[in-house]
Amino acid sequence: MAPELGSETGCNDEFFKKEAPTMPDFMKEVTVNESLCDMFEQIYIHSHLSQRRKFNALDKISELMDFETKKKYRVWRFPFFKSKVPNFADSEEEGLKKSVELLFGSTQDLTDFCRCLWHLMDAFKNEKRLYDYFISECMMRPTDLFPHFCRVKWTCKWMKDGKPHDKKWSILIKPIASTLTDDFLRIMAKDNDFGVRGGAVQFAGDILTINGTCNVSFKKTLPETSPLTKKSQPCQLEKFNVPSKAGDIFLSVYDRTELQIIVVQKNGICVRDDLTKIGEIQNIPEAFPKSDTSKETLPFKIIDTFIV
Repeated sequence: MAPELGSETGCNDEFFKKEAPTMPDFMKEVTVNESLCDMFEQIYIHSHLSQRRKFNALDKISELMDFETKKKYRVWRFPFFKSKVPNFADSEEEGLKKSVELLFGSTQDLTDFCRCLWHLMDAFKNEKRLYDYFISECMMRPTDLFPHFCRVKWTCKWMKDGKPHDKKWSILIKPIASTLTDDFLRIMAKDNDFGVRGGAVQFAGDILTINGTCNVSFKKTLPETSPLTKKSQPCQLEKFNVPSKAGDIFLSVYDRTELQIIVVQKNGICVRDDLTKIGEIQNIPEAFPKSDTSKETLPFKIIDTFIV
């Protein structure tokens, strides 16, 4: 639940007083619950409550909204609370705090603000506080911050006897918010500086080979100067505690320069603790074994990757 907000926590009284309040457009949509709409109107338009008390009440009402409506509410609400910078960067370095202050002061658009913050993620020592802010503002998914990054598409070929089949097939991947998701999307778009001399790392042409009995994977060795090495953690070869299901995709940067992607093909298994889930396949190929009792795992080659 979002924290209770009011004048002492950044409610912009001057913005509020610019004009007589009118019902925001998102509350006029047919998908909005009629009772919630009536309560919203009574509090925001007709009540004589202070700004602080109005928004405290509206915040409570927003907890009863579906996700999409609540997200629109948070976007609409944002310009009313511009007199105080959110505190998620309070414990960060002064330069980063100043950057957040400048970003916050330069926009009236919550989505733009969060999009910029997403690109600053690597600079945060405490990423959890930033994620908590995204969650409180209903901006926790990459597709919320980057509407044009709707899905990732891979075109692929099955491998047999070390050779790719002639027939191509494709999968659509839904990104899942994580500390590595933005990096994954940049690799998929071939728009990154993770490779040698700042070149782009990409997965096109790589072959996912059998890794154990449950998944396929491949890994790349990054240059020591790659920005991704900052996210490296020790490889947890003896710790398999992360649950997964068929179609889950995991990424890991470990032992400083090793980048590994794993595609899970079966249900009911756990993967290494250093792996981070970054996506889910929406159209799981029929050929995936899926059953946790199956002993088959199918290698395949990624022909190309796209953001669609």
